[in-house]
Parts: sequence; C-alpha cells; structure tokens
Amino acid sequence: MDYDFEYTYYAQNKKDVQAIKDKYTTESISSFSDEFKKLVNLDKSTDLTATIMTIFFVMSGFTVFLLGFFLFSTTQSTSIYYIGFILGIIGFIELFFSIPFNRYLKNKMKKKNASKIMDISDRILNEK
Repeated sequence: MDYDFEYTYYAQNKKDVQAIKDKYTTESISSFSDEFKKLVNLDKSTDLTATIMTIFFVMSGFTVFLLGFFLFSTTQSTSIYYIGFILGIIGFIELFFSIPFNRYLKNKMKKKNASKIMDISDRILNEK
C-alpha cells in the first residue's frame, strides 16, 4: 500500500506565504536561539553574581570570626584579648547579615538587568 499525501496551502497574498516560510528558515531559528541564549545567560548571571559575592562575604566573615576566636582564646595579653573579642563580634555580625546581603545584591542585580531582559524577551515574543 502506498499512501501519498498532498497538501496545498492557499494564501491570499504572497506576503503570508513568505512570512510562514521565514519562520522556518535556519537564519530565523538561529537568531531566535541566540536571543534565547542571551536571555538565559543574563538571567543566570543575575543570581550567580549575587551568590558569588555572598559566598565571599560569608568566607570573610567566617575568617574574621575564627581569627577573633583564636586571639580571644589563646592569648594572655589583655589588649590582644579585647581585639580578638571585637574581631569575633565583627565576624559574627558579618555572618548574621549574609542572607540580607544576598537579598540586597539579588534585587540590585535584577534592577540592573531588568531593562536588558525585558528588551530581549520582547524581541523573542514579537518574533513568534
């Protein structure tokens, strides 16, 4: 059994046919994928930048806290004892504010990249 299927599309004018044809050309597909890749990368970079900066903030806070704890617990000198105590408190405060710092950075990065993301997403949505 041999099944043949024929399909004929009737358009009112050639512009409709050309518009449909342009949707399936490799150039329009690659430009769509390039724009989509830009959008995804920009979205990822927004969260990734804030996360990396927060990780360094936490690491520095933990280091200051440990240094303060070490100076506080191992020295006999009163002045170094107080310096260790102050450093420990500063490190603890840094660790305590790491989550609000992360939220602040994410919101700041979102505001910074919002116009770019909106432009790219509008271009992608208007192509379809």
